[in-house]
Amino acid sequence: MFSNLIRQSVRQCSTGATSGKLPFLKIKKIGDFSIKEEKITDTPQSLYNWSKDLIIGLSSALASEALWLSANHQLTMFLDIYGLHSPDHELRSEIVIFLSSYCVDKKDKHDFISSWDNMQKAHRNGHSGNLSLESIKNILIPPTEYFLRFFNSN
Repeated sequence: MFSNLIRQSVRQCSTGATSGKLPFLKIKKIGDFSIKEEKITDTPQSLYNWSKDLIIGLSSALASEALWLSANHQLTMFLDIYGLHSPDHELRSEIVIFLSSYCVDKKDKHDFISSWDNMQKAHRNGHSGNLSLESIKNILIPPTEYFLRFFNSN
């Protein structure tokens, strides 16, 4: 629910459609929030799709961060299958290196590692917003697509 509110707010801000109430302006009392009832609806694919919407909406930093989130979420789902949890970026990178060394075919090893490296570039750009939208389209989207397809096919 919260991520949907953020997305809706970003869309309104990026399109200039601010008529009416913004969804986050509704004030709730502390007891109104229930974490148990909220279902996680974001998937790697929905985050990837959101990044494409953000590119159309001309937001470099948010588009990059959404690409990072989609790949990161895909890796999280993969690790969950094996009962693993990795909240640390450096540890996740080590896991990707381990997977490339022991679980990925030789022909896919380079693409697998470079796609993760590009996802880290996307994450850094999420903080700085320095990359152009054209760079995101040409440099960051193809590796994200590869990374998502890789886990879906294996």
